[in-house]
Amino acid sequence: MKVGILYNYVEQLERGVEQDSISDNEILSTVRLVQGALGSEHEVIPVRAGRRLLSMLDQESFDIVFNICEGFQGNVRGEAYMAGFLDLLGIPYTGSDPLTLSLCLDKGRAKEILRVNGIPTPAWQVFEHHHQPLDPCLAFPLIVKPLREDASVGIDQSSVVNDDVRLRERLDYIIGTYRQPALAEEYVEGRELNVAILGNIPEAETLPISEILFDLREGRHRIVDYGAKWLEASPEYQGTNGVCPADLDHKVEEKVRELALKTFKLLGCKDYARVDFRLGKDGPVVLEVNPNPGINKDSGFARSAMALGLTYDGMIRRILENAVTRYKLTPTPRPVGRVYESEGIRARSVGLCDIPDLVRWFNDACVSKFMQDSGTVHTEESLIESFFVKVHDDIDLIIEDGPTGRPIGFFSIYDIDTVSESAEISFLIGDEGFRGKGVGKAMANLAVKLCFQELALNRVTASVTVENRACIKALEAAGFRRAGLLRDYQAVGGLRFDESIYEMLREDLLGRLH
Repeated sequence: MKVGILYNYVEQLERGVEQDSISDNEILSTVRLVQGALGSEHEVIPVRAGRRLLSMLDQESFDIVFNICEGFQGNVRGEAYMAGFLDLLGIPYTGSDPLTLSLCLDKGRAKEILRVNGIPTPAWQVFEHHHQPLDPCLAFPLIVKPLREDASVGIDQSSVVNDDVRLRERLDYIIGTYRQPALAEEYVEGRELNVAILGNIPEAETLPISEILFDLREGRHRIVDYGAKWLEASPEYQGTNGVCPADLDHKVEEKVRELALKTFKLLGCKDYARVDFRLGKDGPVVLEVNPNPGINKDSGFARSAMALGLTYDGMIRRILENAVTRYKLTPTPRPVGRVYESEGIRARSVGLCDIPDLVRWFNDACVSKFMQDSGTVHTEESLIESFFVKVHDDIDLIIEDGPTGRPIGFFSIYDIDTVSESAEISFLIGDEGFRGKGVGKAMANLAVKLCFQELALNRVTASVTVENRACIKALEAAGFRRAGLLRDYQAVGGLRFDESIYEMLREDLLGRLH
């Protein structure tokens, strides 16, 4: 299957503090891991959530998306928006839908649902501003968090407050820094447990329960704050360790598993999720639910999967399989592209591994000066979107040196019209060591073969700047004829040049053969 990995990368923070970008951007390592886990069986394409991507995505772009997107250009609500966009396009994806993602992001709303359905969760209050009166039913100590963040963003040792003065200070900080309401909930002293869940109701299963062990100096709060999760040099990080399976009384363990599955079902989680607990003196209470949890190799979710006996790659494949089954998809084998050989060169379909070469060639002024989009800056991200996301009928090929297999150029057949039986071609030699050695002629001859024999076309054209003498020579050697001229068509280095139109008909080829 063609699998897209949808992720979000934050270049500029819109709220919070500078160090928050550490948690936002650890997603890049997860992308590489997921790609490695799925790449042997599927065509896997990583794509970053952004405005350009939105204009290119189509129902046919991917068979399914492995969705690990946690926002959109710094907007945490974009986590739900992107899932909704995939829904609108009809593209299947792993993980929960927009409603669940939105509910779980809003900690207050999620806790309301839990409380109404009898699932224990610490008492709480949502503050829109820091002067808002404290509910007299709440008892100190309280822990104060941003209402709509995850990954412990906005949580540090100052988050636990013991009096009204500290509460107001923390509320003012959270609301001002993160530009959203704050949630204050009763702080539960006790053991911290995480329950990873794989599958879908009614077959969803809880994995071995993980526990966070704290070895902090006296006076430090036993919480998984931002430092404990992300700042490796901090005492909180060094004094916080995960173990799995947790050493729990059998009845307590069963109760925690039961509550986790009930929570998973209530909030509509799909394929996988994580439910976080505190085990206090009155029993387990649900802190929050993460329907799109971190799945890096050192994550709590991966720790639980490995305790079950799954490898990391096996865990990723299970998540994908859960979604494939839920959507009732029929997995298809990874496509095997054809290879064409002619006159010492070999042509094959463009692959993800070719993107660095294409970035280098397309941005090389000597190579690209006669391209129609000359001067455009091409990035890996933009080329991935153009070649692997945008749906088109172009045939894009990498040209290799036959004896060595070294990539040396690029070739495209585009504007393919099956009604008029016509198409246009273009090609470039990216490796300067192969210029002036007949490679251009070999590429033009290959174009003739593909267009007339493989595609059964009647007419093939090529548009070439009159100053591009090497390309003109190659086309004419392959039998193309000049059919017209577009005056002052191409701008190169501040100058304008005419563009020649070359064409070849099937009957021209037949005439040459006879």
